[in-house]
Amino acid sequence: MIHPPMNAPTIPTTTSTMIPNPRPLTTRPASAPAMPPMMIHQIQLTPSMAPIIWKFSDFANRQRRKHPLGIEDTAGTFSDARRLNRVRRLIVALLLLCLTACGSVKYGGVSQQLTTPELKYRLIDTIGAPLFCGPPVVRMPSDGEAAQEVAALRSQDPDTFDAIVRHEKLDAAHLTANDERRILEQADVLQALRLTPQGQRFRFDYIAGRPSPEHVAGTIDGHGAITLESHDPTRFPGPGGCPICLAATARIATPNGEIPVAELRPGMLVWTIDAGRRVAAPISVVGHTRAPLGHRVMRVVLADGRAVVASPGHPTADGRRIGDLNPGDLFDGSRVLTTESLPYVGDTWDLLPRSSTGSYWADGVLLGSTMADRLPRLSADRDQRNL
Repeated sequence: MIHPPMNAPTIPTTTSTMIPNPRPLTTRPASAPAMPPMMIHQIQLTPSMAPIIWKFSDFANRQRRKHPLGIEDTAGTFSDARRLNRVRRLIVALLLLCLTACGSVKYGGVSQQLTTPELKYRLIDTIGAPLFCGPPVVRMPSDGEAAQEVAALRSQDPDTFDAIVRHEKLDAAHLTANDERRILEQADVLQALRLTPQGQRFRFDYIAGRPSPEHVAGTIDGHGAITLESHDPTRFPGPGGCPICLAATARIATPNGEIPVAELRPGMLVWTIDAGRRVAAPISVVGHTRAPLGHRVMRVVLADGRAVVASPGHPTADGRRIGDLNPGDLFDGSRVLTTESLPYVGDTWDLLPRSSTGSYWADGVLLGSTMADRLPRLSADRDQRNL
């Protein structure tokens, strides 16, 4: 026989437990009604929990007998109704604890099969929109640019176009310039949410604003049924903010040939621009920072065949940002052929040559340094040593 604790603490009677309500999509009006809260019966029971539930049920059944006060208690271990009620409350509390600790939260799907963009919107509306690092300045395309880009999206990725139009309740036959800009913004949001095939389901793992940032992970099937395995509070972006540096694959031009940026150390020589001339100068600083979940980088391909991958906020040698470049723009003696946003995992890197510009060549393309603000201080230190 399983004996209950004789001095069990009093625990308030609980019939259900609440799970935090998912944040509505940010594009909804603030006055929109929140989704109904989930109840404990929506938490999945696992086979490993069956023995625990059986033991508690068996214990409760064994304790029933007719008590002088009208309470059933067959084992004769309770002296009054108060002690029996305490134990029953303890059983309920322990059962709820087991359910919430061992189960995963489930959200039902729909009858029809959904496209990948529709699955992403299902996650956004239920779990929360993804947080991701984009360009430091949001580009506002002109009316003509927006129309051209939306036309390309419509022809090349009709599933995404159709999902956005339905979700945002737009009239595809009569799109205004603002509608087209809205479509482009939503395309960026959908692109930031990655789904990885896993058997008959898709795995998601991203940082969601709900409204405070949470690292969410789980799976979703083709009908939109979601299993939320974890949702942990996190910080976004990290302590260093959104990275604006090079991808770890970048190779830096040096007098000894191109060297991966991750292998450079202070004091090593690299090619830079100083007083208008290409010279070899020692590296003053090499830095790197971990990219947050959901970070994306830009791959810029030039008409002469050169290509470089860097964060959208990385500076060019002429003071622009990588994320500001568009096809056809002049850049480092050539024209931009294509730009592409890519997901990135790992550290981003940068360096600062000891020169008047702090510029360097990465994969054959002349770039500025994110640490160029240190140049006046480095110059002052050098002048002080020469006194």
